[in-house]
Amino acid sequence: MYFKSYSPIFFIFFNKNQAVSLTSSGHEQLALDRANDALRSWQESTKIYRQLKDQEGITVSLINQNLAFQALGLHKEACNTLLEALNFNTNLGICDTTLQELALAQKEQLTTLIGKQKATSVSLLGLQNLGEVLRILGKLNESETVLQETLTLAKLVSSSKISDIYLSLGNIEQTIYQQLQDKYSWIEEPLFREQIANIIPQKAQKSLLYYQTLENIPNISKSAKLQAQLNHLTLLISWEKWLTHQPNQPNLRQKVNQQIRVLVNQIDENSSAFLELSSEPSIHARLNLAKRMF
Repeated sequence: MYFKSYSPIFFIFFNKNQAVSLTSSGHEQLALDRANDALRSWQESTKIYRQLKDQEGITVSLINQNLAFQALGLHKEACNTLLEALNFNTNLGICDTTLQELALAQKEQLTTLIGKQKATSVSLLGLQNLGEVLRILGKLNESETVLQETLTLAKLVSSSKISDIYLSLGNIEQTIYQQLQDKYSWIEEPLFREQIANIIPQKAQKSLLYYQTLENIPNISKSAKLQAQLNHLTLLISWEKWLTHQPNQPNLRQKVNQQIRVLVNQIDENSSAFLELSSEPSIHARLNLAKRMF
């Protein structure tokens, strides 16, 4: 009886193709809101890449798994998966929401780990995702540390990820700003309220600076610019509303109102980019814009 033999190269080629196919299937499944199926596909592709000892394939598959975990609302699992993808120490405690802010030594360790990363498109993608997940988990200081260090890496290679990182940094500052607004609304102690009222404009301005920097990046895509403009607009609208209850700052409110008018016109000029957004964000953005125009 004749048995056809296959070379090791054939099996490597076959397994690599299978892993690539599973990766593509995962993206298709996630686009169809089948996050569990996508997760299983990417877990299988990770196993194959481990067998092949393909480190880049392993890293990409783990980053993909993080996307599925996020879609399932499992953000802590997504965070730990990204630590594994980046070969970070999972005992660092960065993903643990029960812990307070990282100690100085831990923050320095985190900064060192990021500094040792090679500025490749894959590592930058993993780091940017880590910063975003930490923001969602409410670990805002850790998120900002990760993204600031990632921005430094990205600038070394003029990465296309720079715009995504600026957007994430702007979103972090906007989240901090919103938390301060919420705190201001329920705190009654006058001195503490005054302190918060002084910090709120600082955080708003810092967030706006990140969005404006992103919007002014040369050759930025229309969709990326539009997303920054929409987040920028959301912040300005919120800030203007807050300023209506601050009678001692009429000039600042007028300035913010003028900025809103200018930005609405800029978004209107860039309106073709709405077609590049997925349906839900596009509808939400158009409604928000319409409220300002009419």
